[in-house]
Amino acid sequence: MFIRQIHYLLALSKTEHFGRAAEACHVSQPALSTAIQHLEEELGITIIRRGQRFQGFTMEGERLLKWADVAA
Repeated sequence: MFIRQIHYLLALSKTEHFGRAAEACHVSQPALSTAIQHLEEELGITIIRRGQRFQGFTMEGERLLKWADVAA
């Protein structure tokens, strides 16, 4: 797990939009999405509920956000 992945996750939580979160982090939207997908793979959990658009965080994602908020 990299700090930047947590930074991306916190930005997504704040903006609730992949594009705006990527803009806030000064990366492309695909780079942000890929980093979060790699984090999910690394942790073995689904963090984001996805569809055509951001649909929120899973229960595991909410727990990770609470940890990340304290750690940040």
